[in-house]
Amino acid sequence: VENVIRDPHIQIRQQMNQTTTFSEDTIASISFQTLLDDVIFVNIDNANDPLENGTNEHPFDRMAEGIDATASPLYDTMYVYAGSQVYRENLFVGHDVTMIGEGMPLGTDGGFGGGQAPRVQGVTIPNGPMPFVGPTLFVDGNAGARNVSIMGFDFMGHSSICADEPSSLMVVHANNVKNFEFAYNTVHDGIIGLAATYDQMAGFTADIHDNTFTRAGLGVGAMVDDASGVLYV
Repeated sequence: VENVIRDPHIQIRQQMNQTTTFSEDTIASISFQTLLDDVIFVNIDNANDPLENGTNEHPFDRMAEGIDATASPLYDTMYVYAGSQVYRENLFVGHDVTMIGEGMPLGTDGGFGGGQAPRVQGVTIPNGPMPFVGPTLFVDGNAGARNVSIMGFDFMGHSSICADEPSSLMVVHANNVKNFEFAYNTVHDGIIGLAATYDQMAGFTADIHDNTFTRAGLGVGAMVDDASGVLYV
């Protein structure tokens, strides 16, 4: 059995040998079974590829491109390779999506790749006389992100000991996301590692488990205003 990835389908190719009744020749036949057909791929090491289209053969080189592509109803999963560099981006998610870092299980047949978590770090955003570092990842339910799952990443902020240098207030911010899962991630270098905020929402579920928070004043913080739901940490 040979694993074969086609654009953007992940397929398994099986080769079966059979002998006909009128010949001693062996005839090889190939059958294909589609396992996943809704995956967008990202690999930072694929920069300058003129054919990049989100397939495994030609992945996007920026996570923001992959997130934009998953806005299509045809693709609801993004698989991100670790690559050899840090993804230096401020990511915004405003629709339903599953984001999976390299090495995490992908589908029912398990994951593939090197197993290293992709590293993502927000960049400085000017804000008047004092710059600040925006969230590395901002998931906004008010923009349409109702069902979001994020697994297997290394999210980095900026932690400064100098008063005149920018720091990250929140490394990850999930706002009014109805069903939010955040698991098997590492979050570090920010005043708050992950902030979950809810305003005028009933029945939310936030499942935050098996994560590592380091170099953060507060690992997980929640602010709820006129909302009700369940927060698992």
